[in-house]
Amino acid sequence: QHPSVDAGDGVGAYLAKRAEAHGIICRAISDTLAFAPPLIIEESEIDEIITAVGKALDDTMAMVEEKGIG
Repeated sequence: QHPSVDAGDGVGAYLAKRAEAHGIICRAISDTLAFAPPLIIEESEIDEIITAVGKALDDTMAMVEEKGIG
């Protein structure tokens, strides 16, 4: 069971910061994570994005559990 969080908890912003720490620039908009990759993106670059965002999600889940959010 995954926790339910409110936008005011700052989880989205934390996730965006962790993604940036893993090399991906994205934007947290309420409960949505927005990406704007170039239209000429290569498949290997998409793989890099998915890997980095996965790491950021793991980091964020650890923070949510640590702080008891949700």
